[in-house]
Amino acid sequence: MLEGEVNVMQAVPIKEHDGGAADVRSQPELMADTRVVVLGAGQQVIKPQAQDFQAVKPISELELSAWRRDRLVYLDASLVDVIGDANRYFDGTIALDGAKLADLRVTATIRTDQVGVLPDMLAQSLPIVVRKSTANDI
Repeated sequence: MLEGEVNVMQAVPIKEHDGGAADVRSQPELMADTRVVVLGAGQQVIKPQAQDFQAVKPISELELSAWRRDRLVYLDASLVDVIGDANRYFDGTIALDGAKLADLRVTATIRTDQVGVLPDMLAQSLPIVVRKSTANDI
């Protein structure tokens, strides 16, 4: 974010409440344990899957604007988070086979139109084996 301030909150699922489903985003009283992080200009926060928010850190304008240039940039990110991002741009599914792989660390940059080659690229530097069941299921 280049200017201003934004509140970042963990995505919250719909919960059972008083015998029915309630979207907790519209009912603040059900969100008591939801953590909110406030970011200012030039700051970032990372929320790994199944973990709390990491510490707020500075982010350069170059890193911040990478997505505008159709780039995914990772600096010491977990493999599970990289794969999660890649799946948003991939016409298919990239999956990890085994929880041990989730925490492998990744530093990489890739264009969003090339996420299909991401698994093969990662296999060159990480102890992983890529298996393709179809062109769109890796």
